[in-house]
Amino acid sequence: MDKSIREEIEEILVDTYGEDEEAAAWGVSFDDSVEVPFSATLLGVPVQVTGFRAADSGAIQCQVVRDKRKRWIGVEDLDDEGLPEDMAHVLGLYRAWLEGDY
Repeated sequence: MDKSIREEIEEILVDTYGEDEEAAAWGVSFDDSVEVPFSATLLGVPVQVTGFRAADSGAIQCQVVRDKRKRWIGVEDLDDEGLPEDMAHVLGLYRAWLEGDY
């Protein structure tokens, strides 16, 4: 039986207390669930995603590489089209959690 979005989010956030631990749990979820590197687009520009982290602000970021330049962006800033299935799934859960829509 497939889990609901709520069940998956609750599984990710089990035993978290406060925003810092929630951010860390999301970072672990992206690290554990999404195989890197993978190709994606950012504002229509091709990039390689090479890793994830929870920023000091609590936002989940991914490292993107283009023309040998690396930078960190919010995971929700990636274009949806063309994302690998594992990334699209975890990103969908993260967005639902951010919006409180689960």
